[in-house]
Amino acid sequence: MKFAILTALVALAAAAPPSTNEQIIVTKKFYPDSYAVYTGHHDIVDILVPLNQINYSDDINEDTATKLTVFFVEADIKDDGTYDYKGLYVFKNGIAKKVLENGQCSTYAKDKIIYFGASDGIYKYNEQDQTATKYGTVSESVIRMAVDTENAHVYYLTSDYVLYKFDEGEKVATKVEAVKDARDIVFDFDGTMYFYDGNHQVYTYNGERVLKIEGLPAHPAKVALVRVPVLMNEMYAVVDGWLYELRADGTSEKEPVKFQAQPTAYAPDAILYQYYAYKQKIYLYNLINLFAENSIDELNEFLNDNQEQINTYKNTKVSSRL
Repeated sequence: MKFAILTALVALAAAAPPSTNEQIIVTKKFYPDSYAVYTGHHDIVDILVPLNQINYSDDINEDTATKLTVFFVEADIKDDGTYDYKGLYVFKNGIAKKVLENGQCSTYAKDKIIYFGASDGIYKYNEQDQTATKYGTVSESVIRMAVDTENAHVYYLTSDYVLYKFDEGEKVATKVEAVKDARDIVFDFDGTMYFYDGNHQVYTYNGERVLKIEGLPAHPAKVALVRVPVLMNEMYAVVDGWLYELRADGTSEKEPVKFQAQPTAYAPDAILYQYYAYKQKIYLYNLINLFAENSIDELNEFLNDNQEQINTYKNTKVSSRL
């Protein structure tokens, strides 16, 4: 199986790379209590591990997972799949603090910039006192945000499923007419946007045209987009419990990974420290510790085979695209 998929899922599956005739089945046993770092009162529906200077500056030890700053959103998941939001939190050094009562999503840009989407617009995170300050003039309810790291455009999706973008310097929002009825948005590291609509159909948008992803189930009941891990340029979605690779040219490939116990939020972004949410808990999979402790033979073999590329990530710290 491809390196990108394994790095994003080996922590969950804890299994040897399957051949084309085998499957990884992700069940409840892949969420051991020993990996839980936070337990909430509601489901965790969004997790962000910023890959900017919030987490990767000169004075941080990148081998210490507890020093990572993580943002997450709690919500009750309604029968129709929408969320009753319960607040946005920052998590660091094992301590969770609610930053924004009406927070609904987050994203990061260059330097130490973190944006929050809320029921009344957009906020910026203040690292020193772990607070949030209203930013710009947006007053709509913002449910999803993403940054095109190539062009420094911030995209946000409102609760009526309209997509806008603005430039950091100008703070002027422009409606993205080409994208209709989007329910979630994610960028790959080439600046291509992936989104799905109210019918759970998945598309790409390259700033000029919208292209439907082919090869997925015709009428899926559930779709979850997974942010791509750093160093990778594939994009993934979990469609009706199955993992698919999505490509910018509109094609897709079904992977032999089945979720019987599907996370409510995914954050494999940093590769070595991966966060997943399941049943009101956040689980941390520290691949460095797993490798060092020799606790999973198959994982050790996989990491050893790819040590050169992993070391490149550790030495680089942050993608050069940021």
